[in-house]
Amino acid sequence: MRIFLPFYYLFYSRLKSNISRIAWIFTYIIPIFIVSYLSNIEFIFTFLLIFSIYFTYEIGYIYNDCEVIKKEINPTLRLKKEDIQYYEKYKLIIYSIRILFLSIIIGIIYLSYPYYINPVFYTLGGILFLYIIHNSIRNHWNILSYFLLNFFRYFAFFSFIEQDVFFCFLLWIIYPLCVTIEFSSKSRFYTSNYIKIPNFDRFRVFYYILLVFISFPLCIIIFNKYTIIFLILSFYFALYRLLSFFLIAKKYRNT
Repeated sequence: MRIFLPFYYLFYSRLKSNISRIAWIFTYIIPIFIVSYLSNIEFIFTFLLIFSIYFTYEIGYIYNDCEVIKKEINPTLRLKKEDIQYYEKYKLIIYSIRILFLSIIIGIIYLSYPYYINPVFYTLGGILFLYIIHNSIRNHWNILSYFLLNFFRYFAFFSFIEQDVFFCFLLWIIYPLCVTIEFSSKSRFYTSNYIKIPNFDRFRVFYYILLVFISFPLCIIIFNKYTIIFLILSFYFALYRLLSFFLIAKKYRNT
């Protein structure tokens, strides 16, 4: 298992199908570049940012899939038995190489984009800290840790750059809130008694159509960079969810 390579573990353990990989590009890569472009952040830096975030995130994935499962009664097994054996044999080397590569990326950012280094540190440090918390608990507090992990993966960096509570709130609504609501509907959480989502595809369509109706008048009332980003992302996700619902969901999920 080429566990040392960046993004390999993501595709190997999470995004196993071509559909899920394409969806990841449309729901993560493109939105991040949209926010970066509208925030006048360089393309190369955005690439390095995504690289560093997922290199950090994969450390959490690996630890969750190989260590946390040892403590669970009915764990979700994402790896084959031989993968676990490989991990146990080389785990010190695996973590060492990944930390080394991550340090190199951070070093490149520090030398090339020193004005971004603190927000990058806060973002990556937050991800690691939150993953430790997320992997240490198995109760209703996982809803909060899940929400924070998604926020840090998507938009924490931009929030640290802008240092604006209103902008942070808008970014939270765009994606982390949506996936957290879906996560909260899982039967293992008490929130599932109140949050019922029979069809996630339809829910996402309605969610982003609602955001479009909110973002347009908001942009008229408060016309600035933050509301423009909110408006564009709302339209983008609404269009994507509509197209994926009619072109993908019906074909592959028979909905």
